Amino acid sequence: MQASDLSALKAFPPRTVPGIIALRDLMKQYAASFPVQVTIGYCMVYLCLQTFAVPGTLSLSLLSGALYGTLPGLLLVSGTLIGCLPNNFVAVSAGSRLGELVSLRDLYDRRLLLLGLAVSFMALLPIVLKNMNALPQTAEAEAKMLKRKQQ
Repeated sequence: MQASDLSALKAFPPRTVPGIIALRDLMKQYAASFPVQVTIGYCMVYLCLQTFAVPGTLSLSLLSGALYGTLPGLLLVSGTLIGCLPNNFVAVSAGSRLGELVSLRDLYDRRLLLLGLAVSFMALLPIVLKNMNALPQTAEAEAKMLKRKQQ
């Protein structure tokens, strides 16, 4: 690894769009030569940052979209928790169009926020359905208990 490459990594997480683009370009160079190692290293760093709540996962989500595209990038970053999926979806989608971004405010346009909200509701759907199915069973069990007490 060259000294200039190392300085780009030392500035992690990047706080500006040009910083993210520079890191993307560096990662693309290494991914072209070492695709498996870069992907494994990326996943390890991402999991460590998520596990210990270290800032930088947004930058990595952007890089995921920029390096691998929207769907493969989303699959890479959604392996942590289903609760992170909406933010990951928005960040990876924005990362796939990283060259068009001017500032970090451009990450969250109205369309992406609505899609992220839809993904959030879809992530909650199994919980809601489970609770809705449990309510009639709970009410039925309570009614049976009341009948027993009355007898």
